[in-house]
Amino acid sequence: VWSFRTGDGVESSPAVADGMVFVGSTDDRIYGFGNIIRVPEDYPTVQEAIDVASPGATILIAPGLYHEYLIVDKPLTIYGMKGSSADFDGGGSGIAVVLLPEASGTTITGITITNYEQGILINDADDCVIYNNMMTGNIIGINSTDYSTGNLIYANTISENEIGINMSGSNGNAIYHNSFINNDAQAVTSTSINAWDNGYPEGGNYWSTHISADSLNGPSQDQPGSDGILDTQYEVGPNNVDEYPLAKPFSFHDVGIASTASSKTVVGQGLALSIDTKILNYGLYSETFTISICLNSYVLATQTMTLTERNSTTVSFEIDTSTLAKGNYTIVAEATAVPSENDTTDNLLTDGWIIIAIIGDVTGPDGWPDGKCDMRDIGVVAKLFGKDHSDLEYDPNKDVVYDLKIDMRDIGTVAKRFGEIDP
Repeated sequence: VWSFRTGDGVESSPAVADGMVFVGSTDDRIYGFGNIIRVPEDYPTVQEAIDVASPGATILIAPGLYHEYLIVDKPLTIYGMKGSSADFDGGGSGIAVVLLPEASGTTITGITITNYEQGILINDADDCVIYNNMMTGNIIGINSTDYSTGNLIYANTISENEIGINMSGSNGNAIYHNSFINNDAQAVTSTSINAWDNGYPEGGNYWSTHISADSLNGPSQDQPGSDGILDTQYEVGPNNVDEYPLAKPFSFHDVGIASTASSKTVVGQGLALSIDTKILNYGLYSETFTISICLNSYVLATQTMTLTERNSTTVSFEIDTSTLAKGNYTIVAEATAVPSENDTTDNLLTDGWIIIAIIGDVTGPDGWPDGKCDMRDIGVVAKLFGKDHSDLEYDPNKDVVYDLKIDMRDIGTVAKRFGEIDP
């Protein structure tokens, strides 16, 4: 079958792109085939392409601006081609896409719908897939009515609408991995009962109005550690609950820096310093990437790591302070972007600061190093003699040699430097 229309043998395995099957031939050509209609190449409007398409056909929509009101009455795949988006603008009225009962089994993906009364109306259509679209600035983003069931509404961005999604008399649908952002009403459920998450660890939807911590993980969200899922469920409406709301807008591939914490904020030049960095994988795939720790613009440590999906970890970096000039530094942590990562805003985090001082200079008149090692420094260290990291009074900045306890080694280190002044 793969030599069909090539006139020669097959040279490569088949590949799929933009809804077509492509195969290389030994005549040095690549052939594509399938039940495909292209807009505007084959027909100038999407509706004309729908009207002539056979059930099961794929309609490929080129990037551009479309002022159309589509009525779909057969199962099709309507696909906005990659690149700049296929943008549908209703000018403030109408319905962008109506899926009639005969359109059951239709897939709509890769389009942007703006400024309509309704974005997509699922009108008693079943088993449709609404995937990876954007609905913004409409009265209703997605409207499902009249016993529509078995539909998958997945990985869409639904923002700035009066109603994000309305489920009216539609039961047994799956709605997850969507990002509901700043809609006047995020979701209206009426008498419908639907699934709003895909279980753990895949999770549910992102709701911009849902404020909760992400400090726990596990199916019951009762184990310590972040997982990209908020710790409290989201009440969508009566009998409709998102058990696993997402901590940030959905992406298949997404890593981020959650926080940094240094072992101390004042460290003597050449003495020990560690910086802990918490990293999260918010996506659905295991990712390999590199973490870097910088003080100001100086890259001091890097580590390549792999983190499984919906997981977090903390990496501790031991910093060599002997190469750093004395002064104030800002801590910067960065994770390299993983393939297909769209949101890299949290791949870079500036969080915290440290002071590199002369050894023994741990305080001054204002409580911070003053460039000299004197009796004030010896006194504040001696005052905490015997304290360790389990004591509330323990101060890591006074643990000069940083062995998690304040003892004669610390007092002796300061005393040995007594009288030194930062030149």
